[in-house]
Amino acid sequence: MLEAAFQDNQFNLLTNRAKLLAKKLEAYPYRDSEYQYAQYRYLNTIAYYNTHHEDRSKTDSLQELSEAIDKFFLLEKLAQLRNDG
Repeated sequence: MLEAAFQDNQFNLLTNRAKLLAKKLEAYPYRDSEYQYAQYRYLNTIAYYNTHHEDRSKTDSLQELSEAIDKFFLLEKLAQLRNDG
């Protein structure tokens, strides 16, 4: 939903949905790979929006984005190792 709002250039809807999604992610009980991938997609959309349409000096979101994808890949790799071993 968030990505669709961005692609349709509905930036007011994007910011509203981003706030709702942030609350849902915060309330998510586990920080598993599913959470990390959702967090990555959320941060990716927000980072792209911020760098192209808002304050370009906000680079902290890019660091969060990098950390989210790193955590996702790490959790996926650990799950593969567990299943292989």
